[in-house]
Amino acid sequence: MNAMAAGRAGHARTTRGEERGTGSSPVAAIIVVVCGAAFWTLVLAGWIASAQHARQTADLAALAGAHAHKQGEQACQAAGEYARRNGGELADCSVSTGTGEYIIHVEVAVDLRPALPGAPTAVREKAHAGFLIPDEEPGSGENGRDASGAGGP
Repeated sequence: MNAMAAGRAGHARTTRGEERGTGSSPVAAIIVVVCGAAFWTLVLAGWIASAQHARQTADLAALAGAHAHKQGEQACQAAGEYARRNGGELADCSVSTGTGEYIIHVEVAVDLRPALPGAPTAVREKAHAGFLIPDEEPGSGENGRDASGAGGP
């Protein structure tokens, strides 16, 4: 019986030795997949943050331009300054005026982070701000509102 037991023990050792390392390949594949998913999640999160930053920068630049225009100053110059202060670049700016009305149209470019080879380098967003006079008679519709949603005079 001892010989039989010794034979089984040797067989068990041989079987375990042949299976040694067989789990390494699936574990390595899982690690690669998890690391790849984490990388692309971080890239996507960075790009979403860049897009949000561009929207906020465009909104601030448009509001700064509208405020400057109301004060009799250069709207696009003020919009460009605010875009630069907030990490963006003023790509386009125009002012539309009417009788007592004005709208500042801006387009701002912000660097897309993280930067990847072959991917876009910047994200662009547009914004508008100013003051419009309502078309209806006073009291027959909504009160005058500026483009930012705040109440008019």
